[in-house]
Order: sequence, then structure tokens, then C-alpha cells
Amino acid sequence: MFLTILTAWISKDLPDPDKLTDRQVAQSTKIYDRTGDHLLYEIFGDEKRTLIELDQVPKNLINGLIATEDTSFYQHNGIRPLSILRSIVVGIFTKQKIGSGAS
Repeated sequence: MFLTILTAWISKDLPDPDKLTDRQVAQSTKIYDRTGDHLLYEIFGDEKRTLIELDQVPKNLINGLIATEDTSFYQHNGIRPLSILRSIVVGIFTKQKIGSGAS
């Protein structure tokens, strides 16, 4: 019962999952030649961003990220409930931030 109430309370401020792909992200402006094949200039502010699809991310980058962040990712698919609970309990009693148990 307590976990249900806690989960509902924490979840109230989370964004709608259906809207996560609709977010607006600042990207750099690209100026191509008249054929559209050759990039002439790229104008960007503080961050240089170009959105790509997940299948365009190099497999070695994905593997490297998972290897450094969460080596057991494929066994739990990104969520470890016991680790999340441990993090909450330790955070409440010690005021320390530890790993959350999610990727």
C-alpha cells in the first residue's frame, strides 16, 4: 500500500510518455548547396545538435555506454526495482544520493 502511494506521488510530475517524442530540441542550422548534396555551412549556438534515429547510432557507442553505465542492462531491461527501493531508503535515512537502479 505504501509503495503504491509513493509511486503515485513520485509519478505525478513525470511527463506523458506519449509526448516524449514530440519535444522540441534546438538543432544547428545547415546550409547546403543548390543540389542539397553538399553542406556549405553549419550554424549553431552553445551546442551543436543534429537529431538522428536510434538505428543511426553506432552499435559500438551503444555497447560502450551500456558497458560503462549498466553491465546487466540486458538482464533487467533498464529497471531494477530492488535497487530503486534501496536507493530510496538510503536516500531517506542518510541524505546521500546513490545509484537509482535504472538505466
